[in-house]
Amino acid sequence: MFKYLRLLLLPLSLLYALHICIRNKLYDLGFLKSIRVSKPVISIGNISTGGTGKTPFVIFLAEYFLKKQKSIAIVSRGYKRDSKDLLLVYDGVKTLCSVKECGDELFMATEKIKLHYKNFFVAACNDRVKAAEILIKNYSLDVVLLDDGFQHRRISRDLDIVLIDAQDFHKNKIANSVLLPCGNLRESFSALRRSDVVIQNNKTSSYQALAKIKKIKKEIVTINYKSAALVNHPGELLKTEKDNAVVFSGIANTDSFYDLLSDLNINIKEKIKFKDHQKYTLKDINFILSKFKSDYILITTEKDFVKIKEFEEFINNYPVYYLKLNIILSENSDILEKRLEQILNA
Repeated sequence: MFKYLRLLLLPLSLLYALHICIRNKLYDLGFLKSIRVSKPVISIGNISTGGTGKTPFVIFLAEYFLKKQKSIAIVSRGYKRDSKDLLLVYDGVKTLCSVKECGDELFMATEKIKLHYKNFFVAACNDRVKAAEILIKNYSLDVVLLDDGFQHRRISRDLDIVLIDAQDFHKNKIANSVLLPCGNLRESFSALRRSDVVIQNNKTSSYQALAKIKKIKKEIVTINYKSAALVNHPGELLKTEKDNAVVFSGIANTDSFYDLLSDLNINIKEKIKFKDHQKYTLKDINFILSKFKSDYILITTEKDFVKIKEFEEFINNYPVYYLKLNIILSENSDILEKRLEQILNA
């Protein structure tokens, strides 16, 4: 029913499309200026709402450069954060704020990267130019990673990477053909002409390159997700081969999450789906526990896990695990590697 009600929003989608078209044309013609900062900028973005895998890919790129002994900064608006203005999230030594202050995705990226690396910096700010310039001024940086930056054209970038969720595209073809608020698109597929590399995220499936992307004639790299492990708060891995589980999450698309758990032979007894970027309350935790039984485990995503850590009694007294996943470059990985090497050489 909800899908059909969204059709009533089609006139608003047409107005939104007109707004986006005019704004992009003003940038293309030079009436609106993109500002170049003094270090290379790589933008990681999408043309649809949620679920494309931007945050895991930002982490992937951050670790790529850090392995090469490069210093990097991640700049993001910090979606759904409680704070305002510029916020330094990580100063190369420690995390300086809470998950609520900087947003779940940025906090998760910070916590995951700092497990193995130190030479990176993270800031949240609506004005990405301001944040990048301050980080460049105060720290010795080699590369700036712009999280969710495709539509943020005010800052010039040296490499524009756009992710497409192929799994969701095949599942919701109509919604992924119409702009917001009627559909799921932030921009039309024709906007991919601005990009340098398109990452088709096949997640747990194996799709050929989408015809809509091939039509744009852009370089296409495909990636997949692979289950790595189930991890609890002390950092211990789940060792049993098969478990009954209550699975809860607050993410845009849950299909690949459930598929990855199936790969680990998890027997999902209950599925609890909260809204995307859910801010968990004690009421939510109690609802999850109402589904729990003594022979069950509780499983969530890594993004959700950073938000429930404040409920210490919950994560310490119950078998709560999060799914750790890896990104696998499937096809045309040399295209991406070549582009990244060009950034390093520059």
